[in-house]
Amino acid sequence: PPTLNPSRTQKFHSTTDGDTIVYSSDGIDFQLFKLLLSLASPVFKDMVAIPLADTSAESPHEIRDGLPIVPISEESRT
Repeated sequence: PPTLNPSRTQKFHSTTDGDTIVYSSDGIDFQLFKLLLSLASPVFKDMVAIPLADTSAESPHEIRDGLPIVPISEESRT
């Protein structure tokens, strides 16, 4: 497997004021701002425009620390 550069990914781990978590396919969390994601990508813009209707245990939406989790198929080095 490819070697990750810890200094490159570590800066994302220390962010604690983002309002969503993007979860890479290799298990790395990136706590980011929905606004910035929506400005950078029309796909993310559409994703964050859909409200989470239900955050109960039966909900299909994943939540961690009160934040929605957006799983992506890309690895963290992308």
